[in-house]
Amino acid sequence: MDSAVKRISTVLFILFAVLIIRLFQVSVLESEKLSNDPHNKREILLTSKVARGKIISRDGEILAYSAKTDRGYKRIYPYGEKFAHLTGYFSQRYGASFSEAYFNDVLSGNPSQRFWSPGKADYKNVRISVDSRLQKKAFSLLKQKGAIAAVEVKTGRILCLVSYPSFDPNKVDESFESWKKKEGKPLLNRVTSGVYPPGSTFKILTLATYLESIGSLEDIYDAPAVFKVGGFRITNYGGKSYGKITVKDAFKYSVNTVFAQMGLSIGPYKFKSSCIKCGFGGKTGVEIPESTGRLPAKLDDPVILSWSAVGQADLNVTPLQMLAFTAAIANKGVWVKPTILMDGNTSTAKRIIDERTAELVTQAMVEVVRSGTGTRARIRGLKVAGKTGTAEVEGGKPHAWFVGFAPAENPEIAAVVILENAGSGGTESAPLFKKLVEYYFFER
Repeated sequence: MDSAVKRISTVLFILFAVLIIRLFQVSVLESEKLSNDPHNKREILLTSKVARGKIISRDGEILAYSAKTDRGYKRIYPYGEKFAHLTGYFSQRYGASFSEAYFNDVLSGNPSQRFWSPGKADYKNVRISVDSRLQKKAFSLLKQKGAIAAVEVKTGRILCLVSYPSFDPNKVDESFESWKKKEGKPLLNRVTSGVYPPGSTFKILTLATYLESIGSLEDIYDAPAVFKVGGFRITNYGGKSYGKITVKDAFKYSVNTVFAQMGLSIGPYKFKSSCIKCGFGGKTGVEIPESTGRLPAKLDDPVILSWSAVGQADLNVTPLQMLAFTAAIANKGVWVKPTILMDGNTSTAKRIIDERTAELVTQAMVEVVRSGTGTRARIRGLKVAGKTGTAEVEGGKPHAWFVGFAPAENPEIAAVVILENAGSGGTESAPLFKKLVEYYFFER
């Protein structure tokens, strides 16, 4: 009898000890994490009783603030859908997203202070890196499903970030459920979480890898209209044959059959290693939710490798990944983590490409804009480097890409444009890049 009581007492003591330890973890060690969870409705209700901090652009525009109502404070977004995928929303019903979620601990005050003195926490404003004028310009340019974004080359700070269609965060409580069901997916941030085949924009990586490992811009390849690999056909856009052509010209005219051969010359291990080193197949580390994209699983298959080298096969990237990589080329081969932080920037930098290789790729990208597939991105008085992409999509028109930077000799801004199912990148996306960059340098 006594032994049975002792066993029960021991079990109860252990359970009680486990409970105490878990309560300590939740109430002390994990309090900040739980407090700032965007789905924590208790936290949302508590912070709605006091004025939340403002979200402000780098040039001083107020993008979000709190207004007093009969039931506490309501979040106001003066520019509505123009900045929605940067600010996000803050709702008693649906929680918080994007900047409202990531900066919640700053905007709504110190969690431990709120616990002991509700309503008396140290609420602070947050200044993000976006330029409100460039953001508005980018939003005005995007009229169909797609995305536009730009960064400062040397700092990684995001200057604009637009995803279309967008949503009005002022209407989140009444419209959220309909947004979730809407065909255009307005809640999706296409810059950070949209995944697409990169098409010929990925030839930047193939070229950099080729130059760094085995070849030069002056190497000569046969450039037939059709190149056969393992019984499969790789074709040039428009079915054009180029005869014999240098690597530099193959890049300028975006010749698939040459880049397929270059991919095979590089080999699956170097190609995959280069993809990973350059940030593909992983997250960039930006402060808002993002996807990883996808690298092909079977690069040792010559068909998949050759198609991947031209930016197709089972290869998917986000526009932000492509932008960060393009900015690294502009930054002499140094990749900088993209960020929406303006103050206290903690972006990390790492060399991913040799400086000389980056210079050679830049030269090739300048030729694309000067006299190749990207001439619609030319800007008077400014040397532009860029690359077009026309990414084939099964059952639909190609996605139209353009990535680039300027001025090519001392880059300040890099930008990406993708238009879903719009056709040719050189025809559709390059002009939007041109208008955005022209505005940045000459009209702001």
